[in-house]
Amino acid sequence: MVTYYERSADTIAIEYGAGEYLMDFHEHHNKLCKRYKASEGLTTNEIRMKIKAQAQLNKAEF
Repeated sequence: MVTYYERSADTIAIEYGAGEYLMDFHEHHNKLCKRYKASEGLTTNEIRMKIKAQAQLNKAEF
């Protein structure tokens, strides 16, 4: 259940335009601590994919 909420929060952050900040945080965290796993929220690869998808959605809206 915790994983669902973590991944949902990450997705909402990306949808609201804070994906780059989330990516910066993950990259910084991965340098200092253990790498994020899918069980802890979105991975950096998933964040990148969602940021690109969100950018495409934003372009399509205009």
